[in-house]
Amino acid sequence: MEQALRSGEPVVVQNALLKWGNSVWSDDPPQGLEKIGERILELKKGIKFLNSALYGNHQNGNSLEELKNDFCGMSFAEIKNKKNDHETMLPPLYPE
Repeated sequence: MEQALRSGEPVVVQNALLKWGNSVWSDDPPQGLEKIGERILELKKGIKFLNSALYGNHQNGNSLEELKNDFCGMSFAEIKNKKNDHETMLPPLYPE
């Protein structure tokens, strides 16, 4: 993923981020970039910039710098906690 971010190519980053999301949540893969942003709020703003680079008027790698910084700033432990948070988002079937 970090190599894709260094490339500065929005399509490469998109594909790598989706592949990464599928590996992190293999039992419930996110259906698109926005779903990754909903699961890891620290990446939401950077994903917005990525979508802008992919589909908007900002077709340059500079707009991906924030996503790169946010992604690289996260530790594996934080990502694992986010994964566990997502898995426990459902309310209990029989609340006390």
